[in-house]
Amino acid sequence: MKKLLFWASLLGIVVAFLALIIQGATIRRVECVVNDQTVNDDFRVCARLQAVIGTRLLFRDFYQDEMIASLLYEPETKETFTLIRLEKSLAGRVTFYLSDQPPLFRIQQGEKLGLVSASGVFRENNEQVRVPLIVDQAQLYEQPATHQFLTEFLNALGENRSLVTQITLVSVERIEVRIPGFPLVVGELQQDPKLAAARLVIIIKQLRPREIDVAIRELDLRFELPVLRTTVSTDSGQVLIDSQE
Repeated sequence: MKKLLFWASLLGIVVAFLALIIQGATIRRVECVVNDQTVNDDFRVCARLQAVIGTRLLFRDFYQDEMIASLLYEPETKETFTLIRLEKSLAGRVTFYLSDQPPLFRIQQGEKLGLVSASGVFRENNEQVRVPLIVDQAQLYEQPATHQFLTEFLNALGENRSLVTQITLVSVERIEVRIPGFPLVVGELQQDPKLAAARLVIIIKQLRPREIDVAIRELDLRFELPVLRTTVSTDSGQVLIDSQE
């Protein structure tokens, strides 16, 4: 009986001690690493994250925490930092590893409008950010392959990406790329995005807006050689551009 009381008392002491540790384990120090570089405490997002000091450290899902999510949002620029990983110690130090990857394009799905980064992070729209607009007419963006195509296509355009103002997703077999001064550019989601971008770059280099025949209504990238489709009656109504030049 004495042994039982002893072990019960010991268990009670251990439980009380653990409870004391858990309750006392709070965040005492916050450090931030943004895009693989350590930043000072007064750096925008890190300055906001100082607000978690004094809050609970253990048994907390930092990735789903509403307070953390609100602190990672930049109201002025409407920019959202992404929590990549987290390091914490019982001494109360927490290191946030963050990314602020810039938006690659703006997407419109019905009345919903927002900015999307190359990694797929969605953030609130900001009209001051100049990126191509993706108009998703057929709700194709819900498919992961669509985001991958758009990302690889736009990145492969390099400096020419700034010329693209809009890409309309009509169907899997047809997307329409708009570049001011050029005829409508047509492609498809099932083709190699890098190859499609290479063909478009060739067209941009070979053609000048002032030199383009007004009869040309489409530039089709879905063929091995880009095709100029005209509105006038010719033998085929099409002219090939040599993509090897």
